[in-house]
Amino acid sequence: MFRSLRFRLPLFFLAGIRGSWVRSRIAVHVGEKFNTKQKRKERRSEMLAAVFRVTEGALGNLKHWRWVGRTLERADVPLRTVEFFWIVVGSAIGTGMLAFLFGASPVVLLALVVFAGSLPCAWVWLKMRKRLRAFEDQLPDLLITIAASLKAGHSFKQGLQAVV
Repeated sequence: MFRSLRFRLPLFFLAGIRGSWVRSRIAVHVGEKFNTKQKRKERRSEMLAAVFRVTEGALGNLKHWRWVGRTLERADVPLRTVEFFWIVVGSAIGTGMLAFLFGASPVVLLALVVFAGSLPCAWVWLKMRKRLRAFEDQLPDLLITIAASLKAGHSFKQGLQAVV
């Protein structure tokens, strides 16, 4: 008896979740206002937007901030500088909290926080270097192709079209 109850109890909770999903799907057609999940997402995004605005206002004029933005752009990472900043801060704080919970010494705790904060930066740096290396490897061939096109009497625009 307990065995069958043990398997039915999770199904009972899943049925409640499923029922709310069904209600949310038909609410649009029935005319009900059933969008609590969407409202929570909107409130969360509004809170994040406010935090991002404040952070951007406080740190946006720093030289290092602009350098990080250029690095993200060169690495072709689809993040804004403020989002990347909060990823770095979050990884450092999260790792610090975990290390504190496991009883790490203060020196180890500090080392882990610095390491965790530098991991996203290292990832972006490596991605940027890889992309720049690929560009540098392709540049001589592109210039030779454009030069050959110009020697053949084509216009510069036609040379660029040949490269594309």
